[in-house]
Amino acid sequence: MHYRLMTGSESQEYRKIRLESLKLFPESFGANYEEMKLKPKLLFEQHLEQKQAGTFVVGAYSYTNLVGIISFCDTNEYGLPNTGTFIQMYLKPEYQGKGLGLDLTKAALEQALILTNVNSVVLEVKLHNLAAIVTYQKAGFVPIEIPDKAKDLLVMVCPAMNK
Repeated sequence: MHYRLMTGSESQEYRKIRLESLKLFPESFGANYEEMKLKPKLLFEQHLEQKQAGTFVVGAYSYTNLVGIISFCDTNEYGLPNTGTFIQMYLKPEYQGKGLGLDLTKAALEQALILTNVNSVVLEVKLHNLAAIVTYQKAGFVPIEIPDKAKDLLVMVCPAMNK
C-alpha cells in the first residue's frame, strides 16, 4: 500500500471513489449520492484539475488501484487560526479494519505540514462511526466542543503539529 497526492489527471478516479463512498455509506457523510452524481464536477474534482492552492487529496493505492481518499483544505468553518480541515475520508470496504485509515490519515497530516501553513487540522465525524473515531484518536486527534454543532457529529482537532 502506498499513499500519495492525487493529480489533476486522476480527477475521474477521485470522482468514482467519492461517489462510491456516498452510495455505500450515506449515513457517514453530509453529502447525498443522488445529488452529487448529477453534478458535472465535484468540488475536489475541480480542485484537482485546477491545482487549487491550499487543497489536496491524498490517495491510498494498492499497486495502481485507488482504494481510499482523504481530502484537505487549508481553512476551517470554526474560526480556528492556522487550522485546515480533513473531509471525505474513505477506504473501500475490503480495505477497512486493517489500520490503513490510520496510515492514510498520517500521510495526509504530513502533506498538510509540507504544503500549507497550517499547524493543526480539524475534522467532523459522525458519532456512530466508532472505528473512524478510534482511528483519528490514534492519529492524535482529540474532541473539541463546538457550540450549536449537530448532535450526531463529533468535531476533532489534531493540535500543534510540528513544522
